[in-house]
Amino acid sequence: MTADSSNKITLDFAKFAKNVIFNELASSDFFDLTKLRELLYQTGYLLTSGTIKNKKLTTDLKSLATKLALPNDMLRPLKTAKTNYVYHLVNGKFAQHPFKHLLISFMLSANAEKNDRATLNIKARESRQTECLELLKKGMPILQIHRKTGKSRCYIKQLALLNNIKIKKFPRTIDEFAIKKVLDLGYKGFHREYIANSLGISVGSVEQIISCEPGLVEKRKCYKFESKRRRCRLEIRRCIGRYPTAIKQEIKNKCYAAFHWLYRNDKYWLNNSLPPPQKNKFHRIIDWAERDITLAKRVADILVKTDDKISLSKLDKQIGGHGWLLKSKGKLPLTMNMINKFMTNN
Repeated sequence: MTADSSNKITLDFAKFAKNVIFNELASSDFFDLTKLRELLYQTGYLLTSGTIKNKKLTTDLKSLATKLALPNDMLRPLKTAKTNYVYHLVNGKFAQHPFKHLLISFMLSANAEKNDRATLNIKARESRQTECLELLKKGMPILQIHRKTGKSRCYIKQLALLNNIKIKKFPRTIDEFAIKKVLDLGYKGFHREYIANSLGISVGSVEQIISCEPGLVEKRKCYKFESKRRRCRLEIRRCIGRYPTAIKQEIKNKCYAAFHWLYRNDKYWLNNSLPPPQKNKFHRIIDWAERDITLAKRVADILVKTDDKISLSKLDKQIGGHGWLLKSKGKLPLTMNMINKFMTNN
């Protein structure tokens, strides 16, 4: 809570206390407990049975006391205060400090003002409702009631329905020309919203006219199916044209929705339009015997020209770096024997 709001409440309390002391207590030395009980009843703290909601009243007093910028003394209800703080004050059997009377009277007066404002608002709403009902019973159009009372047309309609009051409606009649135009556009496959906007009628009226025409609903469903199929086919064709080397799985990933719609509804066209499955590439079998003879000659030429020892990895690099001398030793017996003899002699 801000300091400004706390100071305002404290100032209001001071003004209230001054008014009570100099006006109400000027002719009497005692507080009027009857008036206090009336305030308790108005604010809901006192029940019709005579029971006082001590716990709730004490809690609200504690909340108010924390907002007042006053010294923390025994007169203020502390957080640990019990319900007897209020009980003895309202009961009137024991003398209480005037500050307690002022504090509870200030709180009850503020709550009573709020209740009065709420009551006035309720009465104002009830009076407007009564006025609307009277105008409806007189047969006044809804638009005029709306302009006169300021209430919305939906509220007035609901009020009429709740009170079984018939409303004079003046719906627009759809002539034969409009019906013929709706059917004409409907057979051509135009969307119902476009038809409604072009003729200035509601979408519900268009749907009602279309549904009453035999066979038109089924025909429009076929139009919708054909339109969807054309769009999906076009999407697949464009994707194939954009990626001519793509395989079937790649086309599926790029046009996922169109692919699955066609798979469910036009599978024959889809299978005939997609790229054919690619055959596995045949890898020619290597003739290691011939390669062994060729490599043996090349290795012999290299070893003759080399005076020092040479490693297999270095020798493999000189014949092309394919890794044959390192990974395929068992398939090159002639070449490996020649290398071993050279290594042994050196």
